[in-house]
Amino acid sequence: MSAAKAFLAEQTRMGMPIHDAIERLRSADAYCPNQPSTGQITCRFGMLVRPSGGTLGEVTWTVSLSQDDQGCLKAISVNRTRSGFGDD
Repeated sequence: MSAAKAFLAEQTRMGMPIHDAIERLRSADAYCPNQPSTGQITCRFGMLVRPSGGTLGEVTWTVSLSQDDQGCLKAISVNRTRSGFGDD
C-alpha cells in the first residue's frame, strides 16, 4: 500500500486539473472508464499474482479521485482488494 500511496503523491497534487490526474493514472495502465464531468472518479489497476507457495489470485487497486467545482483534484484515496488466493 505504501508504494501505491507514494506513486500517487509523486504523480498527482491537489489542485491539478482532474483530467491530468486521470491521464497520469492511465499512463500507469490504470483503467479509468469514461467518467462524469463532476463528482467522484474511480480508476482501477489489477494484476494476477501467485505468492510463493500460494494460489493464483488477483490484486485490484482502486483509486478514487474527487474534484472541486472547477474540475481540479481536491482529494484522492487508494484501496486494495485481493481475490482468489484461497487460504494462503
